[in-house]
Amino acid sequence: LLYRATHISRHLFHLACVCCFSLLLARPCPCPMPPPAAAAAGEKRYKTLAEFYPFYLKEHSNTVNRRLHFVGTLLGHIFLIYFISQAQYARIPLAFLPGYACAWIGHFIFEKNKPATFKYPLFSLMSDFKLFYSIVLGKHRL
Repeated sequence: LLYRATHISRHLFHLACVCCFSLLLARPCPCPMPPPAAAAAGEKRYKTLAEFYPFYLKEHSNTVNRRLHFVGTLLGHIFLIYFISQAQYARIPLAFLPGYACAWIGHFIFEKNKPATFKYPLFSLMSDFKLFYSIVLGKHRL
């Protein structure tokens, strides 16, 4: 059983590497995205996801940042399914690590802004999923 789990983990790692490199090295996104958010003197407080999501899209205008978010969310889904299928319920919180790691790398290195997770953790997570599924369904392009 340990060999099987290690073997599956190795395949998941290779899949993650292939996804990262193929998405990061692909051509820039041809779809129009909102420009980066300008620093506002009076910062707005968002009360609903509908108000927050346009701000979220502005904070993710960099193509590499969006791709890293997509890869991180995809890996999170893969690890979540794996942990549940292997009845490793105590490890489920670890499924969030690739998503946050990829997102924070995207924000700090490529987008050069602070992730909205620090001020709006729930709206940010919900928006990550919303963007992920809109990419999967073809509504947004990487």
